[in-house]
Amino acid sequence: MSENPVLGMPVWAYYINIDDQSNIVAPQLLKGLYGQHYVVYKTEFDNFRFIKAEGDLTGTFEDQPGSVQLFYRKANWAEMEDVDMYLHLKDNTVIYDGIEGLKTPSSLPEGMTIRAFKRVATTNGEFWYEISPNQWVLYKDMEITKNPFEHIELSPSGQQLKFDPVGEVPAQIDYIPGKKIKVYEKPYGKITNELEDGTEVTVIATSTGDDGVTWYKIKGDEFINGTYVKLK
Repeated sequence: MSENPVLGMPVWAYYINIDDQSNIVAPQLLKGLYGQHYVVYKTEFDNFRFIKAEGDLTGTFEDQPGSVQLFYRKANWAEMEDVDMYLHLKDNTVIYDGIEGLKTPSSLPEGMTIRAFKRVATTNGEFWYEISPNQWVLYKDMEITKNPFEHIELSPSGQQLKFDPVGEVPAQIDYIPGKKIKVYEKPYGKITNELEDGTEVTVIATSTGDDGVTWYKIKGDEFINGTYVKLK
């Protein structure tokens, strides 16, 4: 008398963009009989190249579930790294919504110093810097510089600028639909949060620095760049 076939535990295959950890496609579920052989294939995707795999690409279905992560990078990206640096602009600078992406309605004036958080080197020799979520500038007509604020004496609250109270002014994040701006613990400081376009905020103080950048202090003791705020 033969035994009934028994299903083994499934194996999940994840195809992941290594730079932002997003799924390129929905995770794939592999199922089979206990002891049956399985293979996870390095699928080819348009505009992506395979980097590495974590987990067994081949094996047998067992009594414990398994998973394999296959990592890919955009085909025209040579490398991506997190940075914390400042860029001094020698000319008016266009802001893009991504690497080799579309121009946004915003631009940055000549003479401004901006902070960058990520750098991408492309296969054609270009360098792109992320200055805010979904905001990128091409390294052109600019230079890497020192933190222009590192020698500013901070007040006990950590503010680098003198803020004038304005009461409680209702305002709204005015950016790109579906996109977010960064929120800081102090101007040019540590990122604490993100706010999506259209979010209602309350401005309680304002300051404009020598670089022409206006900062708003909002309820919750946080700070946002005034470029993307519409006062009501």
